[in-house]
Amino acid sequence: MVILLISDDRELYQLCREVLAETQFSWTLSVAHTYAAAPNCDFYIWDIDSRTALPASGELSPSKHLFLVGCDQVTSFRGITAAQGPCILLKPVTRAMLSAFLDVFFAVPEGAASKSNAAAEHFLQINLRLQLLEQDRSNFVARMAHDLRTPATAFGGYCQLLLSQPGNLNENQKEILRHMQFSANRLSRMVAAIFDLSVEGWRPTAPDFRREDLRRCVAQAVHEVGPFAVDKGISVQTSMASFERDLCFDPGLIERAFINILENACRFAPGNGNIEVRGYPWFFERRNPNALTAIAAERRSVGVNAPNSYRVDIRNSGRAIPAELLDRIFEAYIADASIPDHSGLGLAICKTIVTQHRGRLWAENTDSGPRFSIVLPAVLNEVVPGAVPRVDLSQPCAGTAAPAGLSLPSANR
Repeated sequence: MVILLISDDRELYQLCREVLAETQFSWTLSVAHTYAAAPNCDFYIWDIDSRTALPASGELSPSKHLFLVGCDQVTSFRGITAAQGPCILLKPVTRAMLSAFLDVFFAVPEGAASKSNAAAEHFLQINLRLQLLEQDRSNFVARMAHDLRTPATAFGGYCQLLLSQPGNLNENQKEILRHMQFSANRLSRMVAAIFDLSVEGWRPTAPDFRREDLRRCVAQAVHEVGPFAVDKGISVQTSMASFERDLCFDPGLIERAFINILENACRFAPGNGNIEVRGYPWFFERRNPNALTAIAAERRSVGVNAPNSYRVDIRNSGRAIPAELLDRIFEAYIADASIPDHSGLGLAICKTIVTQHRGRLWAENTDSGPRFSIVLPAVLNEVVPGAVPRVDLSQPCAGTAAPAGLSLPSANR
């Protein structure tokens, strides 16, 4: 199946690739700025804004087109395309929603006609209403998280103030204050994660890329979770090999990702258990766009392909993750009886951060416990945000010129 994404958004392109990689059919995904670039594809995903030129009305079959539309554009957009009963997803698009819609779309046999156009339209109306309600819920959670950030930050600041003042505090009291400060900072990070997911919906602001030492970033993350590990008697061993090439990343975001994974490791490691953090150069295979999950098969010897990235493994001595949850644990708000203490929020944030850096994050079980791995590319031009990848559309999507189009009014932006 040949799929065309009509968008200028690199993050949306990456999201579509990852969702399609989880499907069971063969696909080719291309990206273009206009429909005219490839009018004869099997399926289209439209990123609608005020500049989007739509084809003639007869071209917009609901079985071939999915439109991503902002809340403030829905009424005008539906007015333009009312005759076709378009399938609409509200922006920002979440991974779960896009995956669910594509599963439904591709489950319908090609050429199958709807038994009832009225029923189909009713379904679309219900779906759109559910999306609006979901955005209302997200807005409420975002407001709640915003209100919680100030007291959580203040609590941590007061603990730091008490620790920095000379006085009559004994070591036991200082240790209590340090644990209180750690808990306050952890609460602040969790509230920030809730706010980010609610407000930005997997579309956070672009990272501030700079050349940094990843070993220092990992060391700071280990230091941050130190009190958590000490409370459970967990030992943390770190081994970070040097790397000849510079890594380019946002130190604040990557540190946050490592803190979340280390906190997760501390939570699931048994008392008096251990956590191992190991970093080393790695060869990052990029030639197969469909093999997003087959990480282990991408290893190459240094003599054949020199390392072009850096990999960090974080293993804890806890029990194995159920095989069916190895991929799902990176979804937001997942809950499962086999992992009762896991909400998925911290790992969902990690997934978003690593994806922004054009890297990969995955989990696997080993003989000595679960292991989470992050791979970050070293080449700067592979992680510059905002650039749409150059794709040759002539091969997968050759076609004729598009018919006269319709334009969404700019007043609806």
